[in-house]
Amino acid sequence: MFKVYISYPFKNTPWGGGNQFLKLLKKELQQSGRYTENIRNADVIILNSHHVTLQSIFSIIKLMWKRNIVILHRIDGPISHIRDSSRRVDDFIYQINALFSNVTVFQSNWSRDKNYDLGIDKRNSDTVIYNASDPSIFNNNFKKNLRRKKTRLITTSWSTNEKKGRDIFEFLDANLDFVQYEYIFVGNYNGEFKNIKHIPPVLSKDLYKYLVDSDVFIAASKDDPCSNSVIEAMTTGLPIVALNSGGHPELIGLGGELYNDYSDVITAIDKVSGSIEKYQKSINVMSSKEVSDAYYKQAVKFKPDDLIGKFKLVWMLFKYCHYSLIYKFRVFSSRTVGKIKRTFF
Repeated sequence: MFKVYISYPFKNTPWGGGNQFLKLLKKELQQSGRYTENIRNADVIILNSHHVTLQSIFSIIKLMWKRNIVILHRIDGPISHIRDSSRRVDDFIYQINALFSNVTVFQSNWSRDKNYDLGIDKRNSDTVIYNASDPSIFNNNFKKNLRRKKTRLITTSWSTNEKKGRDIFEFLDANLDFVQYEYIFVGNYNGEFKNIKHIPPVLSKDLYKYLVDSDVFIAASKDDPCSNSVIEAMTTGLPIVALNSGGHPELIGLGGELYNDYSDVITAIDKVSGSIEKYQKSINVMSSKEVSDAYYKQAVKFKPDDLIGKFKLVWMLFKYCHYSLIYKFRVFSSRTVGKIKRTFF
């Protein structure tokens, strides 16, 4: 059996979606006996986006010096779309992908296509695997009481990025019919609501309680490749009302409704709220085991070439250090990095 190691700085406190998903992936791989805590025993190493340290690269090259290993690179973004930032981080991710990875996993078709547009290399081993949520925490094993005076809406968000939908939340806070609806926002939010109840970030087990006690999930993030918040809500059995952007359409399918802006968001909420049970029956989300199996199968079916020449390994290390310097200290512009990429790749 191939052994997998995830090279990522895990955090045990409430954190972003990537951290939560990778902790779940590690847990599933451990339960199936496919995971190793020692990178030296790994046959497959999973890298995540730009979270690649010099120490991990040294360890990988030491392994590649001796034997074949498969490097799987999990990519979301593009980061420049999510954060409205420069392409510097994306350029760094693309160089890591070109230098080290054998297999690229994108979190949605939208993310894959947008990264292709920005210039990441296309390969036959590229694939799309959606995220999943922890079934020991998020599940739909409960009975919902739909006979109450107000429909309960909920949004959860870790990031305070403006693209997470602040403008939509402000609009709903001012215009939603709060005689018909209750609305809670769980997470980080820079500002104050008049009608929406704001609850600071909580642990996943406590977040589940809020989801269970709600009827419809509202997603307003723009260019979100694969929202963990949406997946957690769907796994809990909540239909979704989401902005028609990023990976939302392919994640939600028939399990909710999309809206485009202020003009139709309340209409979408009213539509879903009027047929909650119908939308619940149409929810389709991958289980954590299915996602873990998909990662494993995608990695082990790849047949690495013979041992990479030692000169090439040294060159890979040099190039990583070079691009890491550009990424962290902004030595060159994104345009210059693009010229370097075209020269060497």
